[in-house]
Amino acid sequence: MSLQISHEAYATEVVHMMGLSDATCSPKMMPYRTNLLIDMFPKVKMLKEPLIEKYRSWLGMFIWLSASTQPDFTPVVSLLSTYQREPSPGHLDAAKYAGQYLKAMKA
Repeated sequence: MSLQISHEAYATEVVHMMGLSDATCSPKMMPYRTNLLIDMFPKVKMLKEPLIEKYRSWLGMFIWLSASTQPDFTPVVSLLSTYQREPSPGHLDAAKYAGQYLKAMKA
């Protein structure tokens, strides 16, 4: 008996749920932008609760992937997770960028 773990189907679903599955969204080869310090974004409170909930939902999906099948994704997920209480628009953009990395990894 053997067991095979594949993250491709779940990663595809995450990319789709993030709205990144269309052809205009280019995949990225790293989970975060070089020289962009996620922990140095200026504090700008997102006033729209749906954006905060979207950010938290994405992080939940990222955490499952990083813990289960994508350990190279763990550092960026850890950094983004520290800001789930009060994310800024920059954190949301960084999460989208991480989603584009997932798109490249599942391709």
